[in-house]
Amino acid sequence: MIYTDNGSRETPLEEIDLLTLAADQVRLAIENEFLRSRLAAD
Repeated sequence: MIYTDNGSRETPLEEIDLLTLAADQVRLAIENEFLRSRLAAD
């Protein structure tokens, strides 16, 4: 089961492909790790 939240938006959420959601989550995790490592190096 996947839970999504549209926050304060009034528009309903669109249907999303599970693979697209998983790929976006991986991309965000990698980007966050990259930014953390850059901050630690400074």
